[in-house]
Order: sequence, then C-alpha cells, then structure tokens
Amino acid sequence: MDETFGDQVKRSLSGLSRKDVSFFAWLCAVRALPFLSVNGTFDHWKHKDRDKRQDYLLDVLRAIDTARIITQIDSRALIAAVNAYGNRFADAAASATYAAASAAYAHTYTDNTNAIQVAIRAAVHTSDATDVTHICEIDLRSILLEDLEIIKSGNCNFRNDTTMYGEIWDNFQGALRDVGCEYWGDWYAKLFAKGFILDDNDREEIKLRLNTPSEIVKQGAAEVARYVLKLKVQKKVEDLNLFTHDTSFSEGFFGSKYLVSASEDSSVKIWARENGKLIRTKKCHTSSVYCVCFRTCIQ
Repeated sequence: MDETFGDQVKRSLSGLSRKDVSFFAWLCAVRALPFLSVNGTFDHWKHKDRDKRQDYLLDVLRAIDTARIITQIDSRALIAAVNAYGNRFADAAASATYAAASAAYAHTYTDNTNAIQVAIRAAVHTSDATDVTHICEIDLRSILLEDLEIIKSGNCNFRNDTTMYGEIWDNFQGALRDVGCEYWGDWYAKLFAKGFILDDNDREEIKLRLNTPSEIVKQGAAEVARYVLKLKVQKKVEDLNLFTHDTSFSEGFFGSKYLVSASEDSSVKIWARENGKLIRTKKCHTSSVYCVCFRTCIQ
C-alpha cells in the first residue's frame, strides 16, 4: 500500500523536537497564506449584513503570529471564517485558514505526540490549498517534505522564491493592498526573502501586533497595520535618540514619506519616515510648540 502524504509527514516529524515540530507547522501556514486570495480579492469573506474581510483576515494573520510567539489561541473566529466559503477560490482560502489554525494549536502543546498530530494537519491543509485551484503548478507536498529534511539538517536553506506561486502571489499582494493591508504584504514578502528566519526585531514586531489594544483589533487588519507602523516610527525615533525633549508628532502623516514633530525648544522638524533621518529644522515660534499638523500643497 502506497504511503500517503500525511504518513510521510508523520514519519519525518517523529524524530524532531517539539520546537522543530512547532516551527514546521508555522512554516506550513506561511506557505499556505497566499492561497487566501487566489483570485485577487477577499470577497468570499463578505456577508450580507457586514463586510467580514478585515475581521477574518486579521484572525488568520494573528493565528500565524501566535504560532511563533505565544501559547494560546481561540480558533472560534477562524472556524467562522472557514465556514464563510463557498467556491473553489474560497476552498483554497479555507485550506490556508485551517493551516493557520493548526499551526497555532501545534504551538500550544507541550507534548510532542499531540504537536505532531496537529502539525500533520497543518501540512495536509497546506497541500490541499493547491489541489482546489488548478491555477499554478506549485508542488507544495514536495516542498513541505523538503522543508522537513532541511529542519532535520539544521541548515535553514529553505526554498523561498515567491515566483513559484505564479500569479497567486501577485493576486495575494494586490488583494492586501486593495483592503489597506499593504503592511502585511510587505511583512510576508520580507519573511520569504529572509528564508523564514525571524530575528529579534521581527519577534518584537510580532509581539507588538499581538499586544495591539482590543479596540483597534476590533477594527480589523488594516487598523492594526496602521497602529503598528505608527509605533514603529515612534520607536525608531526614540532608538536613534533624535529628541532630547518632549515631542508632539503629526499623526496624520504616518504611513507616508515624512514625519513632522514639534517640541519645547520652539522648533518644528521634518524627518524621513523610513530611516529617521532629520531633513529640515524650522524655528518660527517664540515659545514651545505643543501640536503640529501637516498639509501638502500641489504647486
């Protein structure tokens, strides 16, 4: 009797540590993620009474974050997201969603037996995502089995070329941009480019996302992205010791190329958002400046 894909994964996982099993489950979910939007939209998450795209998208993204950082996950929202589907594109997204949920659960188990069982499900759901689309030629089964051998060897040389997804990758990135979630697309593009290896800054950013205030989380993936970007800029400025006094930021200009600040020394400063570099200082006040706003003018 031929060995099934699940049997192959189980055999390969049996010799791994719980930490490695958890990493593999997370990697499965990351590899499945582009299948959330095979046709370039998240319209399968639209309801008659409410647009659920932002909610469900954030549920999936937070499940993947959870699979790397913390040890608890509430999958009720994820299951609701899966149940919202009803076409072949949605079926692929459902598989990706289940992979994310499985990865999160694999991270919660302290014993290897249960972690392995859930990691197998993550791998199977990931491979299922390709079966229902018939759009690209990517062989995720072979890639996942290869991932397991790489994890065993410890060399971390994972296959990370996003072109193997064909148009699915571009559709996924375009769908994220269309719903104001370009931040998430950039994050996962960077993750692939780095070969799925997280550094300390990446881990801190994941913690930042997971610790987003609940009132912002309720607004969905785009608002969480804006919140994280804002805090990253503020932290970058602080880390570079650019200010030695209290500062007021122009919040309306976050997410663009520049950041405007004002301070007690009566100055107004313009900074490059990307690297925190000071571009210009203007002293046009005779006392402390407590508030700033930014208006662009088209000449």
